[in-house]
Amino acid sequence: MTFWEDSSLPVELDRKGRVERERAGLSVVVVVVLLLGVLGGAGYVAAHAAAGDRVPRGTTISGVAVGGLTRDAAIARLQAAFAARARTPITLAATDATGADRTVTIRPDQVGLRIDPVASVDRTDPARSWRPQRLWDFFSDAARLDAVATVDTDRLAARIRTMSGGFGAPPVDGRVAFIAQGVREIAGQAGDAVSLQAAVDALETAYLSGRQRAQVPLVPAPPDIDQADLTAAVASFARPAMSAPVTLTFGTRRVTLQPRQYADALAMVPKDGHLVPLLHSSRVLALVARARAATAPRDATVRLVGDRPHVVGARPGTTFTDAAVVTAFHAALTARGADRSRVVAGTVAQPTFTATDARALAIRTPIASFRVPVASPADDAEVRAAAARVDGDVLRPGDTLQLPRGSGAVAVAVLGAAFRAGLTDVTADLPVVVDATDVPGHQEFRNDGPSGVLVDVTVSRARPGHPGAVEVRLWSTRTWVVSIRRGARSDPVAPPTRTEHGSGCVPSAGAPGSTRAITRSFRKVGESAIDHIETFRAVTAPVARVVCG
Repeated sequence: MTFWEDSSLPVELDRKGRVERERAGLSVVVVVVLLLGVLGGAGYVAAHAAAGDRVPRGTTISGVAVGGLTRDAAIARLQAAFAARARTPITLAATDATGADRTVTIRPDQVGLRIDPVASVDRTDPARSWRPQRLWDFFSDAARLDAVATVDTDRLAARIRTMSGGFGAPPVDGRVAFIAQGVREIAGQAGDAVSLQAAVDALETAYLSGRQRAQVPLVPAPPDIDQADLTAAVASFARPAMSAPVTLTFGTRRVTLQPRQYADALAMVPKDGHLVPLLHSSRVLALVARARAATAPRDATVRLVGDRPHVVGARPGTTFTDAAVVTAFHAALTARGADRSRVVAGTVAQPTFTATDARALAIRTPIASFRVPVASPADDAEVRAAAARVDGDVLRPGDTLQLPRGSGAVAVAVLGAAFRAGLTDVTADLPVVVDATDVPGHQEFRNDGPSGVLVDVTVSRARPGHPGAVEVRLWSTRTWVVSIRRGARSDPVAPPTRTEHGSGCVPSAGAPGSTRAITRSFRKVGESAIDHIETFRAVTAPVARVVCG
């Protein structure tokens, strides 16, 4: 039967009242739709199978073609491509104001610059999925992506600082100078520098693109201490500190310090973007050392008065800690008027060695002496200075007599007297000098006796035609009678020649040096038997021959 059947024929209806032929037409449509669905489903399934877990076709990651590869294959290809790039140096360059390039060569793997191949591939959404968007992207989205990269900024910053020409031109902070005339402001200067973030971005871009040069700009670098900080520092501390003298009172002693005296003890240093005061404590303490010493407790001692030993009594005093001195000085610096005078907090202190202790030293008579000639008036100042360092010293039992090197005739005289007095030589393995005139004193003698020892040094000045001398006497209570025996001289040393000029020159023939054995025999006072004997190798230094030029 055709679509144009005769309509006069009887019509059969189904249960729902539809014409039978309508049901037949509907069946045809359903069949057609089902057939098309089957055909479309097969295509969708085929598309899903083709996409699988592959990267969308035509995709590149930082120039590496990975489109159409499975996820694992794409990761492997990306790893292989960047393995070589990680070892390929990149020149990071910055052009300064003169047009010159400052450069540094950086290997990506040395600054922690690397890619994350897994994260980079996963950005392309390569996972299997029935989502229509995923299938659409696979066939239509030819993306160009950058790899996911990371960098160790600390290592990169350290490398950039090795840039030829420096890490930019560093800014110069403003500063305050304290001089004898007052305060001087020194303005800061701006510089330029490489921005770390810009360097990271430029290096990463070059690395991802495979280029071997990255250009980075220099950016202005203002100083941490600018003019505003400088002005505030001068107003708050520097100018008040140098405005007037500071007076410190130590007990009964008063010390007034002028700004020109303490200028070099002041400074201002950067901290958290500001200038803060800094005191050089040692310089402040040196300025008041004499006043502190004058008020300190004084131990009893023994001195020669009219060529006889006398006990000088002890005296209580006041001590001042370093911190108390510095605190008082600092408080006075920024004060005005009368407040620039401060009393230093102190503590009453008693002497540790009393007059009774001094009398117990039993320093009564000379026990040994030694005389060394001084030929030239030119040596007078040095000899007197060396003598002042040891004259009046008191060695308590157990004390060691030490002389600085280079004290010349004084050292020889002191050591010669100590040797004759029987003091214990604590450097017995070294040569001992007992009758030379011009050698550095390196010996050390210890007072192992029960009594104290007073060092008395007398210097007679050399004059043209009249040589001077250094004489050292040691005072104590004699414990030992010391006998000295010298062996024959050996190993002679010719005297050097010294030329002097001027009317005060005194020519001298000098004397050769030599070596010989020396023995010390010890006998207790009041006994006849020898208690013990010591043997030394003694060196006599040559005495220079003086020629007047």
